[in-house]
Amino acid sequence: MSESPNISEALPPQAAPAIREIARGMKLEKCRKCGCMKDALDQAERAFAASEEAEIRSLGPLISSYQAKMKPLAYDCIGCKKCWGADATIALAEHFDEIEIDQCAAEDGCTCERPSVAADSFQTYQDQSISPRWPLHPGDYVLGAPEGTVAVCTLSNRELPHRLIAVGEPALAIAGRCDTENIGIEKVVLNLLANPRIRWLVICGEDAEGHRAGDALLRLKERGVDANMRVLESASWRPVLKNLSLLQVARFREQVDEINLIGIVQLDRIIKTVRELCG
Repeated sequence: MSESPNISEALPPQAAPAIREIARGMKLEKCRKCGCMKDALDQAERAFAASEEAEIRSLGPLISSYQAKMKPLAYDCIGCKKCWGADATIALAEHFDEIEIDQCAAEDGCTCERPSVAADSFQTYQDQSISPRWPLHPGDYVLGAPEGTVAVCTLSNRELPHRLIAVGEPALAIAGRCDTENIGIEKVVLNLLANPRIRWLVICGEDAEGHRAGDALLRLKERGVDANMRVLESASWRPVLKNLSLLQVARFREQVDEINLIGIVQLDRIIKTVRELCG
């Protein structure tokens, strides 16, 4: 089965959107090393093999050819604005009941490392004290005023945290990005819980398509999680917070109020909001 005829309008309509996403992503070296794409291929392989339609099952060799082109996984996700793997999985889930969009690739042998929950990450909230090594968890963030009560999450924008902190606003304690709706949000929650002074989280910048961490953060505050730690009513891909407890989620929702500026990247607009929160 050659690759090009199968990436045409002749594809079965149930599989066509996902295969087109996979085909485009597989042209990129970063996707061939990413857990997002590996997860999409594994899901497609299972769904197509289980199909009762011969036309769908016949796509198996095409998926196998993509699997053969994958390289050793270098990361679970790097938070690309356009995530071909995530969008492929979402497209599959619309037509195949076998797809589990909240399944972590780690459960199928992915070598990605997930953060462990530090024992003192919740204790600091109870003590109303801040760990001398705050923030407790590494991430792509910049520290601001030690006494600040506002945190800013710039989602997929990389340079915006540096620009925000450079303003020197005394209310701003930390600014950082968050690309992923699972590991990324877990780190945000744990770091903010470890600093009980922080009472607001401004969510701004551009939300990465597919992952939509911003949507997951908003729904986490508004709706919470279910018994499986999946954020309720989120439109993001895999908003499952496996490394948090229900108690930590409850404390986060109690401690932190969120301000929705998703899509806003203007420095003056964001800083004005930070100042108004503490005015």
